[in-house]
Amino acid sequence: MEKEEIIEKQLKLLEEISEKAREKWPLVYPDTILALYREVNNELRKAVEGETDGKGKRPTFKQLSYINDLGGDPDKPLTSKEASEYIEELKQHRQESKQYKQRIDE
Repeated sequence: MEKEEIIEKQLKLLEEISEKAREKWPLVYPDTILALYREVNNELRKAVEGETDGKGKRPTFKQLSYINDLGGDPDKPLTSKEASEYIEELKQHRQESKQYKQRIDE
């Protein structure tokens, strides 16, 4: 199987998981998806660098984030400003999730 095919399948799988997670856990979505991103990113890295020989160029985390989050071009990594905005957005969602969970627990 070609590396591109593996990456394409992983991205499709991530999209499906992401949609289901959004529906099922709208307020804990960022934390849930972050864990899934890490898992899929590891698979993407394996696909890009090869399982055994370790050759090939590994995409950066920013490039993988760009692919996963924005559906963008992996050759155009996030700028530091975009990455900072994304991180702040995730922090805000996490905080909202924690507050929601606290309200439920009370």
